[in-house]
Amino acid sequence: MFLPRTDEDLNRLTAYLVGRYAWPQEFLEIQAHWSTDQDQANAKSPRAFCHVLQGEMKINCARALEDVSPQVRIGVLLHELGHIYLQAFKQPDAEVQVDEFCIAAVPEAGYHYASHKYYYPHSVAPVMAENVEHVSKNFVGLLHGRT
Repeated sequence: MFLPRTDEDLNRLTAYLVGRYAWPQEFLEIQAHWSTDQDQANAKSPRAFCHVLQGEMKINCARALEDVSPQVRIGVLLHELGHIYLQAFKQPDAEVQVDEFCIAAVPEAGYHYASHKYYYPHSVAPVMAENVEHVSKNFVGLLHGRT
């Protein structure tokens, strides 16, 4: 399944990180892949949008990532890119390490956690993703050439 919003945001984000902060060029090759396993994880926990595996340069995504706001989608993608950049996967403090890195490495992103209500594909009732990664609207605008 093609994830057009996710792909566009990932491409803009990696281009920004490589161009502005000299992240490795191979980050431009990272792709978002739709994952039925991630769809199942997202159905159990509405904040489980993506997962990266050690040694892979791809982000496994739930279909629901297409339906959240750009602030959430880019925040989640930045977090997953942080895992790849730091090679922080199974360490006990990997999640905290990645969050601290995102805040320090890209301060203009306004990286933070907040709740977000969204609709699953074909759902009539919204679900709440509590404590999920976000970036600021200004950063979204920066990536999309609107600031």
